[in-house]
Amino acid sequence: MPIAAQTVMLIVVTRTVRNKVMNIDIDSATCMSLANILNEHLAGLKAGEITFDKIQDIQKDIENRLSLHPKVLIDIMHFVYETITDSGETEIYVNNAKSILKYPEYNDVEKAEKIFTFLDDKENLKKLVASSDADGIEAKIGKENDFEILQDCSLVTINYSLGNKKAGKIGVIGPKRMNYSKVFASLDLISNEIDKILNEYISDE
Repeated sequence: MPIAAQTVMLIVVTRTVRNKVMNIDIDSATCMSLANILNEHLAGLKAGEITFDKIQDIQKDIENRLSLHPKVLIDIMHFVYETITDSGETEIYVNNAKSILKYPEYNDVEKAEKIFTFLDDKENLKKLVASSDADGIEAKIGKENDFEILQDCSLVTINYSLGNKKAGKIGVIGPKRMNYSKVFASLDLISNEIDKILNEYISDE
């Protein structure tokens, strides 16, 4: 699903819903074709039937039918395979963390290292996600955040759903002076698109 210029969200639905944002150069038509090919090969299969050989066969089919950079295709198929064979525990995906270095708050090397260490620790991020339980968009600004390392930041999150059940959460960490209206609108749009895709998936079952 394209969500911005050169930005695509991959969504894989198994017993749970997983998504990953990737910065890749792919147009809407190619994105749709890729989704159709993946659905042709994977829809209706049990996790045990989706072997590494099966993933390689899908990769070869995509190579024959679409013009994608090899690294992009490998990254996509790696995410699909990891998601399908995952044990089902809560997963956290972090994208574009280095962009925080653009802000003067993180010109200090020691401070930047601490925030990157925090973002690399998946257990911390699981606790961070769990601390946000609002139904709609929620913003925690500065000291409202539970973690001291984030008290110069804001965290904005929103849930997405599979039917009437919460399936996951997406969020943005940024400076306290972020453009909140733009972030709220972007997250709301992405969440609604994910809801739409997942509800279509349920309808097709």
